[in-house]
Amino acid sequence: MMRTTLAAGLMVLAAACAPATEIPEPQIEAGNAFIMEPPGGRDLTMGGVDLSATGGDFRLVGARSTIAERIEIHTMEMTDGKMRMRKVEDIQIPAGETVQLERGGDHLMMFGIDTIAAGEKHMIELELVGPDAEELVIEVAAAVRGLGE
Repeated sequence: MMRTTLAAGLMVLAAACAPATEIPEPQIEAGNAFIMEPPGGRDLTMGGVDLSATGGDFRLVGARSTIAERIEIHTMEMTDGKMRMRKVEDIQIPAGETVQLERGGDHLMMFGIDTIAAGEKHMIELELVGPDAEELVIEVAAAVRGLGE
C-alpha cells in the first residue's frame, strides 16, 4: 500500500513538473502575391495572394496600395449558368488552411491603377482581423504579371 501511494505521488509530482503543452500563437502568412498587368489603356486589374493561418482563424477585410485608388475584395460565383463577380466584405482564412486569391476565384479587384508593367514589384497592404478581433496589417511585395502569365 505504501509503495502504491508513493508511486502515485511521484507520478503526480512528475506531471506537475512537466512542461505545459504550448498553444501556438495565431499567425498569418502571405506569399505568392501578384498583380496582373492591366489590359491596354485600362485602369483596373486584379491581384492575388496566398494566405495561410495557424493557431486561429483570420479574415481578410481590406487592402490598399499606393498604385491603386481603391481595392475591393471580390469573389466569383455561378449564377444562372454564368460566372459572375461580386464584391464581398471579407474572406475567411481558417486555421490550418491556405486560401488562394487568384484569377477566376476570390481575388483583389484594383481600381484607378497607375501605369504598371510586367516584371515590376509593388507593395500591397492587407488588412486582416485575427482570432481575438485584433486588427492587423501585413505588407506584401506583389510581382506584376503579364497577361499571358
